[in-house]
Parts: sequence; C-alpha cells; structure tokens
Amino acid sequence: MKTSLPSLLVAAAFASGAMSALDASAQTLPINYHLQLQVRANTGGTAYNLPNGSTFNSVSVSLNDSGEIAAKVNTVGQTVSPGVFFGGHGVGGLVHDAGDNEAITGDAFLNNNNQITWTRSLSTNNADNGVWRYNRATATAALLTNGPLGATSYTNPRLNDLGMLGTRVRFNTPQALMSYNPATNAWINYVTENSGDPNSPYSFIYAPAFNNNHRLAAQVNLTSQASTFKELRIWNPNGTSVLVASGDSSTGPTFYAFDNSISMNNYDQVAFTTRTSTAAAGRRIVVSDGVTTQMFPTVSSGSGFTSIDFFAPVINDNARVAFRGNDNQATPRDSVFVTDGTTFQRIAGVGDTLMTDAGPRVVGFLMGGVDINIHGAVAFGVQFTSASGGGNAIYVAYPQIQPLMAVSRKIHGDAGPFDVVLPLTGTPGVESRRGSGKNFNQHQVVITFAAPVTFGSAMVTSGTGAVDTATIQGNQVMLELSGVANAQTLQVTLFNVYDGANTSHVVIPLSVLAGDVNGNGTVNSADVAQAKSQVGITNSTNFRADVVPNGAVNATDIAFVKSRAGTSLP
Repeated sequence: MKTSLPSLLVAAAFASGAMSALDASAQTLPINYHLQLQVRANTGGTAYNLPNGSTFNSVSVSLNDSGEIAAKVNTVGQTVSPGVFFGGHGVGGLVHDAGDNEAITGDAFLNNNNQITWTRSLSTNNADNGVWRYNRATATAALLTNGPLGATSYTNPRLNDLGMLGTRVRFNTPQALMSYNPATNAWINYVTENSGDPNSPYSFIYAPAFNNNHRLAAQVNLTSQASTFKELRIWNPNGTSVLVASGDSSTGPTFYAFDNSISMNNYDQVAFTTRTSTAAAGRRIVVSDGVTTQMFPTVSSGSGFTSIDFFAPVINDNARVAFRGNDNQATPRDSVFVTDGTTFQRIAGVGDTLMTDAGPRVVGFLMGGVDINIHGAVAFGVQFTSASGGGNAIYVAYPQIQPLMAVSRKIHGDAGPFDVVLPLTGTPGVESRRGSGKNFNQHQVVITFAAPVTFGSAMVTSGTGAVDTATIQGNQVMLELSGVANAQTLQVTLFNVYDGANTSHVVIPLSVLAGDVNGNGTVNSADVAQAKSQVGITNSTNFRADVVPNGAVNATDIAFVKSRAGTSLP
C-alpha cells in the first residue's frame, strides 16, 4: 500500500564549516514518502521486472541519487545462474546473467553514473572470477579486475563517482585496503594486516566503506591489544589515517562494542553502531568524522525504536541515516527507519501491507541491508508472508514530490486568464465559475512544479468527472477535465510523477460550486451582494464574481448567482 530525545554532541556541534552547508539542503523529518515496488520474485513462481522463477533472497540493495537501484539476483528464471538487477521508478530488469550455474556473486554496488560492481567467485572458468562491472551507458557487463597478483577475494568492491574502485582485498594470508584505477590498471595499497606487513600494527581489517574522496574507512584489531579492542579509522591513499573511534567491548571507556558493518558519506562522516555501556540498552548509532561525533539516542531512550539490527546504518551527504531495527510497539516489528539523530521516522516493516503488481501482500520479514540517497529516498527489501502470497520484493520510499502550485484556470474573454488557487492541503480551493463546453462542465487545472516532470497517467480518483487530456508544457502539467458535476469536491491524481530523482503520485483537490463568489462552500445572499459590489471589467480582484466568464461582472453574473442560491458543498 502506497502507502525523541535531543542528540548528544561530543566536541563541536554540527553547526560550522562544511556541516552548515549540508544542513542547508537537508530533508526535514518527517518526510512524506511514496513507496514504490521496483522488483519482485518468488521461487518457482511469477516475478515482476525479472524472469518468472527468479529469486533474490537475503540481498542488500544499492541506491543512487537518481533513485535507481541495483541488487544481486540469486538465481535467474528456472536456472541456478546468478545475475544482477538494475532499475528504478517502477521499471527495470535483468542486466546481467552470469550464465554459469556454479558461479557465486556478491551484493551489487551502484554509483551515480549507473555503474554497478560486484564480486564473482567459484566460476566454472577461474578466469571469470574477480570484480565485475556493468555500465549502463553501454549496457555491457565485463570482468573489471582480478588483480592485484595473488588476490583471492574482495569485500565491498565499490566504484565511486570518479571511477575509482575501493575494496578490501584478501590474499592467501593477509588482507589489505586498496583502490584500483581501471583507466591505468594501477592498484594503491592503503594498509595491510600484520601477517603481510610486519610493520603494520593491525592484526585484522574489517569490511570497508569507500567514498568520492578515495578514502577507505574500516574497523581494525591491533596486534598490541586484546581481540576485544577495536579502532575505526579513515585511510588516505598515502597510508595516513584519522582515528574516528576506539574502544574495548569490556572496558570501553566510551565505546564498548562495534558492529562490523559501517558506511561513510562524501564528507568523511562514518555511521556505525556501537554500545556506550556494557549493557545492551546502551546500543546506539554514532556518526563521526574523527573531529565531530554525534551520538544518536540509545535503544532504551524511548525515541521510537527498541533495537538496531546487525546491518550497517547508511548515511547520505545530508547526514541523514537509514537503518533497520525494531519499533516500540507492544509486539516489536522489525522496521526501516530514517533519522537525523533527533527525529526517528518509521518508513515500513513487518506486519505492513504493501502493494505489489499481484495485489497487496503482508511483510513477514525484512531482507538485507537498506540504502539512502542524497534526496532522502530509502531502498529496502522484504519477504512476504506465505499466507499473503509469499516471495521477496524491493521497494524505494521516494520523498513525495510537491508541486509549487495548482490552480483552476479560466479565460475571461479579452480580460485574459485568471486562476483560483487550489491548496494541496487543508481546505480545498473552490471554483466559483461556470464550466465551459456544451454542458458547461469543462474545467482546466494547471499544476506547476519546480522543474519539468514526467508522469504515467492522470485521472479523477474521487468525485464525478474525467481527465480528457493531460499535457506537459515546460514545468507545468495542463489537465483538461470534462463531465465535472457541480457542488462536489473531486480529486485529480497524477500517477508516477518523476522529477529526475523521485517518483510519487500527486493528488490535487478541487471543489466546484458555481456561484460561490466568496468561496465559503455555500451560495446565498452574501454571494449575490458581493457580485453586485464588483460589477465592472474583470480583474484580479473581482474575477471570482465573473461566474459566466466573459471579461465583465454584470447582470448576467448576478442572475446566475441568484439561480444557484441554496446550493452548497457536501
């Protein structure tokens, strides 16, 4: 179905330097979301945007700033060969089929150039193992690299927007954080475990995050510390690093335990989950760049969630974080949340009924990790209950697109066009003027957006009337309505409006009551008196009284208002 405590700041507040620029463009919570199905699959059954029989169990979805997603497909159609899905805004499909029933692929990572990377291993032909890349511009997929010499596997191979690949590379013994330049076929080693570099202080390197600054963030164990002690660092290509956080799961002193998975935005802010006490009640999300640290409320703080799942919290460039966790219902529901560290908004989760191409289905479990883009859109996967139809699906919660304005427009002879403003919320605007056409029931609605949009269709979804035509002129959508009955409030819906980043439905309410000059929902003597007081050439102050639109308020209009006395909106 289309369905708080103040944060504790350590060191300086998020109010100066680069952070002020971020906050200026940030989404304010709560966000009005439109949930849209992107892909659905069911073992041995029908699928949406994939071949029937395909599966994608326990996969994590990747989302870019254009609102497109990528995800691993475990099995394609009736085969057991893996593949990759790419799409967005309700359309998409399989863009790669490994064509190898022995191959194993990792989760897909999508950048803002619509390039996808993923790992492949155990292929029938060993030469096919390594990191693969799909390029939407050429609609081709190929092995990107299986280097450097001696590499045996890769973790989180992410191609940034500048075309550099960042990953953790495993060799026979050590692991290393490395980046790769496909243009020059050159690798850069940021840091290696002690088993491969005796001068390294690190005994183990965890899964990394990579950003457009070519920096890699990861947690590490130290050879000089107990295995319960971790550091979280951000490495530069030259091997230098910044300490973000550290702590021992038993002794702290500030951070007592870290989840292994992290994320990092392009401002070098790392989001991670930790405990700030030995108790599970001290579990919380933290955002830090090593200079400024923001500790989000704990799971016991009463902020709307009671647990945090063991998937990475993901952070966008506006410092908004999406994560999985239980809500605060009597029977907690595993849910997807978005937060700025103060407000926690539940988007969807277990027990919710979501619309699919095959009808409504009930969420039984969440699937894999979530992702968030710069606009605040959040992508997530679900598994439906078998009783409601079963299968798995991926959705994107797009922020609702809001028009700048909607109006009911009529031409008043030589006086020109005049508009009745149609508020999108609150009391609907009242169109007091008679419609045009043979039966005087035709009206025009003009919707203005901040930028040009596209949309799927338009129709009257409540009330009596129909959309005859819907056209786009620049950043405006022009709707021609017919058969509109008087004395009603109708709703006109634009479906799947797309502004280049988000997709949502847009609903325009319109009340129609011919003769209601003062717009209060009833035609009576007050409207007659107002029409009499505004006799003259139609202008911006009296056009509502020109109820028979011809460019002048005169006896014809007064007579019309009198004839409608006693009518009102329901």
